[in-house]
Amino acid sequence: MRTIRFIPWLHLLIPILLIPDGSAQDLKINEAQYSNRITINDADNDSPDWIEIINISSRSINLRGYQLTDDSTTSIGWKLPNHDLAPDSVILIFASGKNKYSTHEWHTDFKLKLMEEPVILMDWSGRLLDRIDPQCVPPDASLGRWPDGSNVLRILTPTPGTSNNSAEVKEIEYLRDSLWISHPSGSSKQQLTLQLFNKHGPNKIYYTLDGSSPDERSTPYDNSIILKDINLEENRFANLGDPNYKPGNLISKANILRAVVISEGCPASKVISNTYSINASGNMNYPVPVVSIITDPDNLFDEETGIYLKGKHINYAQHGKEWERPVHIEIFDSIGQLVIDQDAGMRIHGGASRGSDQKSLRLYARESYGAEEFKYPFFPQKSSLTSFKTLLLRGSREWSGTLLKDELCHSLVQDLKLDYCATKTSIVLINGEYWGIYNIRERQDKYYVENNYDLENINIDIISYNDKGILLEEGSTKAYDRLIDSLSICDPQDKLFFKKIGDWFDIENLSDFFIAHFYLANTDFPDNNYKTWRIQSDTSKWRYFFFDLDGAMRQTFSNQMSDHIDAVDGYQQYPAHTTYILSRLLQNPDFRDYFHNRFLFLMKETFNPETVVGQINEYQKHYQPLVSEHSYRWDRPEDYRSWISNVEMLRAFAFQRPLTIYDELHNIFGGSISIFPNPSSDLINLRLPWLAEHVTINIFSASGMQVRQDLFTAVDRVSINHKLDQGVYIIQVIFDHQVHSGKLIVCR
Repeated sequence: MRTIRFIPWLHLLIPILLIPDGSAQDLKINEAQYSNRITINDADNDSPDWIEIINISSRSINLRGYQLTDDSTTSIGWKLPNHDLAPDSVILIFASGKNKYSTHEWHTDFKLKLMEEPVILMDWSGRLLDRIDPQCVPPDASLGRWPDGSNVLRILTPTPGTSNNSAEVKEIEYLRDSLWISHPSGSSKQQLTLQLFNKHGPNKIYYTLDGSSPDERSTPYDNSIILKDINLEENRFANLGDPNYKPGNLISKANILRAVVISEGCPASKVISNTYSINASGNMNYPVPVVSIITDPDNLFDEETGIYLKGKHINYAQHGKEWERPVHIEIFDSIGQLVIDQDAGMRIHGGASRGSDQKSLRLYARESYGAEEFKYPFFPQKSSLTSFKTLLLRGSREWSGTLLKDELCHSLVQDLKLDYCATKTSIVLINGEYWGIYNIRERQDKYYVENNYDLENINIDIISYNDKGILLEEGSTKAYDRLIDSLSICDPQDKLFFKKIGDWFDIENLSDFFIAHFYLANTDFPDNNYKTWRIQSDTSKWRYFFFDLDGAMRQTFSNQMSDHIDAVDGYQQYPAHTTYILSRLLQNPDFRDYFHNRFLFLMKETFNPETVVGQINEYQKHYQPLVSEHSYRWDRPEDYRSWISNVEMLRAFAFQRPLTIYDELHNIFGGSISIFPNPSSDLINLRLPWLAEHVTINIFSASGMQVRQDLFTAVDRVSINHKLDQGVYIIQVIFDHQVHSGKLIVCR
């Protein structure tokens, strides 16, 4: 008598008759159900899809190490546990995505997708044992071997956990079809009357208006669909999940239409997913690109599998392919033209920001979704880049409440020798509802390097730092370990050490990386947001990724460079592994001079107050029309007036930060007299190289007339409140038989 074992099942799609010859194999996929509506429930009272495996041999087989997957591109799948499957027995496995094992049920880490993906059984090494390919299997029917273990696949009345031999065989007439729509995605001042068309009369069209995936349970299409302005309707999604703040109903809303042709209960056409913004202006409402994300709401807000909420598994903190969800992406440019229209995968992105209400999102273009790249030149600052395998939608959770600071910081450094993130301001809609200001952005990974350096098929090492140690993100740590060993062995005072630095590092990139962080006073660095990378080759050099400046431009008087390099009274503010490289390099006189001179140059050019304030002003104008609705949606910043005040703090930083930087440079690198005028006040600070008995300070107008004199005794630093009119002056400092002078510009 045949023994049946009950266990969870996998979610996949498969064509009918042709299957690899499994006569040499003792394990086979005996049955699979892709759309389980009422056939069987699991212990949670859910109805996931399932897979059944059969042992056709005359001996027991231990299933430990065998693997199931729905991805034909991988040799790593969901691993079956330690269990002996008796001869001529089957075991049931739920393809639920729950990824758990119990005494009575097994659940894979993936779900099946009807008519999209195969079901694959592999051994421990990834060798193919059996495979079922996609085909139409109506809801609550199954695809099974008939009879058990044979090479013939038929559509069956499901027999989960029992023999297929007595199952009823179903005959279906599936007709592949096409679907057309009368109006493309876009905007309108008036309500729209949409019409849908397909080719085969026996097939039916079904549609949804809430983002959910259409199937035969959805609304059947009949003649036309009327879409109207829904901006004042109640929110559907904005209050779902775990919001700390729930907005009112006045957030912008667009209509979302999804439609498909159904034949025999199976999708017979590609799903159409369109966005329609209907409002009095007749446009997309924003002077920046709009990203419309369309997905089944359960992909985001289901307690078990939704990635946008805490759920049962701290869902938003999970990583990996099993926490990627299918979405449709439409991107409209700043004048409302549709430039991206494709299916993709989406995951939650980031670290601590995963717990924020407005989460950052990561988009994946894959062949399995229909397109391997997002093809569009999103970024004017990198206009040569026209295709991307991944994109980030970065939410603004920066601590100062300016919304624009991270984008501003990346703009400030884009002419430096840095691997920075190209960025484009945008508005995101999720299933038609306004989700706030986001930055479309490059993701820094292997594909970033290939894209930015015009390379193909490279292998790369990426090392990241946090307060606990270093983490390997990609590749190997072998080259990094050799680097640290070399740094510790070689004498920084050796004349050849500077040449070795140039062999190990891209010196310009390394210097600009640290200088930018020090000027910007990024307090979330170096024990976070710190990554170095190299191509795996004997001649490649280590470089640094520049990213995440949410913690920057807040602490004007932070002596971060000194804290980073030197221990104060035996106390090291940052973990030693995060500061070791730069501290070691600065022990070399040649590198020390290079770093010092480069810092001084960038302070005069890139980071001078006029340049920085000019960019702040431009970004304020750019963000100004976007702020009020974002504040209403997320209660951050509190209101428009608060935002203006927050941006003003950036200007104060731009004016005041050079005083601290020049003082730090003087403390660390030495030098003669240093003059630090404060552009935002009448204050002048002077620092002398040593304590001087008598100091005379003279200030002359541009015509040579003396306008002020000050005398000091026993000082190494002085402050003067000059009260001078606008103009150019010469300041002269006399001490210990030395005379020094410099230019002073007063602006009013």
